[in-house]
Amino acid sequence: MSSEQSRRISAGIARLDIRLEPKLFCCEALTVICHNLGFDYGSILLVDAQGKGKFFTAYNLPDSYQQEAYNIDASLMPTPVGDVIRNNRVEIMQATRFDERLRPWRGLYLRFEIETIVWVPLLDKGKPFGTFNLYSCRDREIHGHETDLLTQLSLLFSMAIVNDEHVQALREKSEYLEKEIIERKRVETELRETGKMAESASRAKSEFLTNMSHEIRTPMNAILGFANILLEEESDPQKAEALQIINDAGHNLLDLINDILDLARIETSKLTVDSVNFSVRKLLEHTERMFVKESLIKKLSFVVRVGRDFPMTVTGDRYKLSKIIRNILKNAFKFTRQGEIVVDAYYDHDTGNAFFRVSDTGIGIPQDKQDIIFDAFRQVDTSTTRKFGGTGLGLTIAAKLTQFLGGDITLDSSDGGGAEFVIIVPLPVCTGKENDAYPA
Repeated sequence: MSSEQSRRISAGIARLDIRLEPKLFCCEALTVICHNLGFDYGSILLVDAQGKGKFFTAYNLPDSYQQEAYNIDASLMPTPVGDVIRNNRVEIMQATRFDERLRPWRGLYLRFEIETIVWVPLLDKGKPFGTFNLYSCRDREIHGHETDLLTQLSLLFSMAIVNDEHVQALREKSEYLEKEIIERKRVETELRETGKMAESASRAKSEFLTNMSHEIRTPMNAILGFANILLEEESDPQKAEALQIINDAGHNLLDLINDILDLARIETSKLTVDSVNFSVRKLLEHTERMFVKESLIKKLSFVVRVGRDFPMTVTGDRYKLSKIIRNILKNAFKFTRQGEIVVDAYYDHDTGNAFFRVSDTGIGIPQDKQDIIFDAFRQVDTSTTRKFGGTGLGLTIAAKLTQFLGGDITLDSSDGGGAEFVIIVPLPVCTGKENDAYPA
């Protein structure tokens, strides 16, 4: 090969548009090389780990040749191609039809009259991954300077192919990410719609419970009213006992209705903070009077204590605070058969938080069940409901109201070891006059 041929090859490749798709660019480069070096065909062959070949592109090589080559079930590793891959050097074969290593392809070479083949290694990071090939229909000698040029040209093909693989990988990843983004957006849209439906259903449920609670309370109050009137007038002990059972059951039902109504109000966000100035001491005295009778009936020691440094007057929603403390106390009285129930109130002047500790000597709560007791309609187990009654709404309402007031409830308990609830609520000190009325 003359220097003029080398110059023409370089000039021809330099005129190629580097923006061409890699397969087309390599095909155009093969065309330039074959035209200037007098080869009849050219191809680029990629070889996998099993020694199977795959045409990346080809010049003037008929599709029928490529298809027949694919149909030959033989590894390329025992052939000169394998030598190129293993040794990373150019291999030249003349009189290809007589080489036993190429026996599976002999008929193909005869049909296309191929006499000489040159295999040049393609490299990625110094490791051969295929060959670029030149085919001649006559015996063709290759000289050393031609081998050097072909080796240099193989770098051009190698870069184009490797870059194409990277581009393809990036394109596939981009397509995957695009599909992933579309899918995530679809899921997010569905979740938003599902969330709206669930929110709407929850709101409808809560509104239904509110309406039903109001509707039930009206006849229930009438029943309790007449039951009380009959109790006062009845002199027959048996009838009086029956009326008392009706009265007690009615009050229990009314308590349940009130709990459901409170929970519905919380879930529909219809609550507001009604802040007034009030005395915690008076609120607890009022609460204590509400449970004295039950403590006497059950023969329980019931103690309410307020710390000496507790402010005389604070500002906050006393109705909701009273509801929280009463619900915790109802729970304590329900599950305490003997011993004591104690309420301690103390104040942190640094944070403005009031602490109400309600402790009892009841059945306690196992560690593995403490994460569910604040859930609506949940109790430690079904036997609890059968033995002690109730629906499990009291603690739920207490927890939600405490959170609504910006506070928290903590629990310390063990199975059979009683329970201690600590209610923490922000109650700023107030020097104004307190409101005299206290929630029933």
